[in-house]
Amino acid sequence: LMALSMHRDAIMALKNGNLSLANDVVQRDDEIDRLYFFVVRQLKMAVGNRFMTEKIGLSSSRDCLGYRLVAKSIERIADHAARIAQKIPIIERTNIDDIIVLISEMSNVSNYICQRAMEALNELNTKKANQAITKIAEVAKLEKETIERILQARLNTKTTIGLRLILESIQRTAEYGADIAEIAINLTRKQP
Repeated sequence: LMALSMHRDAIMALKNGNLSLANDVVQRDDEIDRLYFFVVRQLKMAVGNRFMTEKIGLSSSRDCLGYRLVAKSIERIADHAARIAQKIPIIERTNIDDIIVLISEMSNVSNYICQRAMEALNELNTKKANQAITKIAEVAKLEKETIERILQARLNTKTTIGLRLILESIQRTAEYGADIAEIAINLTRKQP
């Protein structure tokens, strides 16, 4: 929830040119990092201790690896939200309204993927996991369309690079969501 909230706030800051909100997003990344290291410590303890595995709600120590990868993906989603926020100050706001609309649309699909993937993980639901994974193609299509629009707009170099890096971070966020969905699918399969 925190990582996706950071992502939404970074896009909101981009839409409104809100540098204060962008700085807040960057600062929240430190909290996500601390939570990530806490989760990793818990999972490491659970691997070697069956009682600990059950105490944190896992059925077997085998699941620890999957959840470790999920934790890393969430931490990376937060990192990309912070990267989006860091690019906002370099973006010149003239002639980019239609580009911001496309970026926002791409971000919404990316957020959908991540939310659906987490639902799939929490419920161990392969249908929801597959719904998340199939949306990746839509993100790629929106990214291509947005890049074309950026190139047509003939923006200054800093703005062009900043917007391109934002698109890359949104794409990566969607891919991390798809990774979580794949882990959810793997966790539904029991060992023979």
